[in-house]
Amino acid sequence: MEIDDAWHDRLGWAFDLIAEDATDRFRAHARLMETQRLCIEALQRFNQVFYEREHPEYRHRLATWQQARRGTLPDALWENVDPRTLAAWAGLPYALLYLRWEALFPDEWFAYAKGWGTKQVLLSLFTRGSNDVPGSVVHQLIDLVVLAARREHRCEDVGYARLARVLDRPHLRARLAAVAEQPIEPARLRAGYLLWLLDHPDAPHPKKSQWLSWLSAQDSRPS
Repeated sequence: MEIDDAWHDRLGWAFDLIAEDATDRFRAHARLMETQRLCIEALQRFNQVFYEREHPEYRHRLATWQQARRGTLPDALWENVDPRTLAAWAGLPYALLYLRWEALFPDEWFAYAKGWGTKQVLLSLFTRGSNDVPGSVVHQLIDLVVLAARREHRCEDVGYARLARVLDRPHLRARLAAVAEQPIEPARLRAGYLLWLLDHPDAPHPKKSQWLSWLSAQDSRPS
């Protein structure tokens, strides 16, 4: 998966958001906040002429705001992407980065650039386009599903259950089975539910009521 030069120039620094070194992440947070500030200021200037298309500054302010949006998160990911061309989308590495950031550092993600709607759209995009992406991307998506299973539930995590179904592979099943064998809850139960979904492809789309029904069934099983 290649990194597009234009995207790298605007957002290359964002990969430090998932750096192991807290100092590197702190610098990335500061950079992110600065790009967000510039984006907000550009939007405010554009809003001043929003209803005046003949204003001499209209096009310039619109372009400035659009450029600012492309240099920050999550705004840069707000693109209309056809799932059939997902593999060619230059923003793909940054979409994966955004989801991985939440998986690894959920509190920092929430504090600096939470976007539940963006997360929902990205997971839906990956679910619909997973058959047309390289194996390296599939591997990263599987990793995200397993990470989601191993932690506490978060908003829009149902998207990972739907994604798991289209990623059904021996590698994913093996990793989920390893989590399901651990005594740690709720990871054991979440992994078990995902394995059940893989074993029942005809079951309805994952949703809260389905999860609760499955959970109730586990409680009623003889020990």
